[in-house]
Amino acid sequence: MLYLTKLKTILQSKITYLILLIFCIIYIFLCTVLIKYESKINENIIEGIVISLSINEDNISFVLKTTEKVKCTYYDEDTSKYKDLLGKRVRITGTKKELYNNTISNTFNYKKYLYNNKIYLSFNVESIEVLEDENVFYKLKNKLIDRIDTFDELTKTYLNLFILGNKDLLDEDMYKTYRTNGIWHLFAISGMHISLIILLLDKLLGRIKLKKVIIVCVLFYFMFLTGFSASVQRTTIFYFLKSILEFWDIKLDSKKLLYLTAFFILLINPFMIYNNGFQYSFLITLTLMMESKYITGSYFKKIFKISLISFVISLPITVNMNYEINLLSVLLNIFYVPFISFVVFPLGIISFIFPFLSFILNFLIYILEFTNQLFYNIKLCLIIPKIPTLIIVLYYLALYIFHKCRHQKYLVFGLILTIINIVFPKLNSGYYMYFLDVGQGDSSILITPYKQMIIMIDTGGIVHSDYHVSDNTILFLKSLGISKIDLLIITHGGMWLVSRIT
Repeated sequence: MLYLTKLKTILQSKITYLILLIFCIIYIFLCTVLIKYESKINENIIEGIVISLSINEDNISFVLKTTEKVKCTYYDEDTSKYKDLLGKRVRITGTKKELYNNTISNTFNYKKYLYNNKIYLSFNVESIEVLEDENVFYKLKNKLIDRIDTFDELTKTYLNLFILGNKDLLDEDMYKTYRTNGIWHLFAISGMHISLIILLLDKLLGRIKLKKVIIVCVLFYFMFLTGFSASVQRTTIFYFLKSILEFWDIKLDSKKLLYLTAFFILLINPFMIYNNGFQYSFLITLTLMMESKYITGSYFKKIFKISLISFVISLPITVNMNYEINLLSVLLNIFYVPFISFVVFPLGIISFIFPFLSFILNFLIYILEFTNQLFYNIKLCLIIPKIPTLIIVLYYLALYIFHKCRHQKYLVFGLILTIINIVFPKLNSGYYMYFLDVGQGDSSILITPYKQMIIMIDTGGIVHSDYHVSDNTILFLKSLGISKIDLLIITHGGMWLVSRIT
């Protein structure tokens, strides 16, 4: 037992976590910055296992796991026949497709996103041949998918969210309203949902000796089921480590356990540090642990404090993703957190087991979508330009000092930094001209001194095209702190961009 005593001493030492932090920083820098990766596949015929699958109207998109991961697209008029492709070993024939960086600054970079997910090759598939059936893990996942498909469209959409973490069926406009209202995190499989599953399993299994082993196995499979999302990884590995340490009679506070959880996740995949879900999950969880003694009062008062803390600590991440915040989101979470987490989500799981109860779920979803749309119509959004790294560092430094000394002036300093980031671009006395490559044409934006006039010349795009030219253009304008354009000049026929952004 001497080695357990030594392990306990090591795990409880602050020096251990300092060493792990330094090692982690060096390791991440080496693996994600210094070392460059590229595809080593040169063939036009590839064999591998389909590890993720998305079915659209005229094509299927899937990731093939071979010696590396390959992003594949296959066009077919009848895509329904490929719904059982997940987990199968296939042989595909096709051609490589070039991956490009985003052509408009401050917008989503799909190539970088794939790179951070260790995908360096995109493939246009011409034919698919199934070689082997899926293993038992994928068979069970496909059974779950088949069962979900038996429900009506509305129920199916939300069961996919709650059980598989899949938002492919969710209407794009509805997704936008959830995100703008600041409640989308309640639909993504999160630590809160996993905690409910753990509680349910704990009650069902009672005093079975191998209860924790069974729960860990279920959680690891659920992690596989949901595509290894960051929040599910965090909760699963946290519970796994906690169970092992309790078995060895080693007591470790939650913050140290969270550090170990993050360390092991980043050790396995250092690119997770760039995952927004990872950043949100660990940053908010750590902050709530640090502020736990101040989260007191009635149930709804606690929810308000948790929502406010989460909003403040995640502000830079949210801004640099969407370049806007909804000031009502803190209040909305007071209503939606208990409603979705303790009513809609559990009822979704129950309806999956007992389908005859799905009509209740449908009614609640109707209320959910109706009220969500209502709040979206009265949203109070504030557009904030992209936050520079220096301001982010100063912002979090101010919050950390506030946590240590509880002086309100440091919170005010953080607020001032945010205001400076909003106001400073409006004090710029220079002229700026931006030429945007929108993929189907060009667009130009002229900004006069102090942003007195915002002029857009053309929007790009083709009339009646499926290409949403405005999405990235509007996001780019928001990243500059621009909420509207004053003059739109159309020099030739094309797709019109609305002049009002908010």
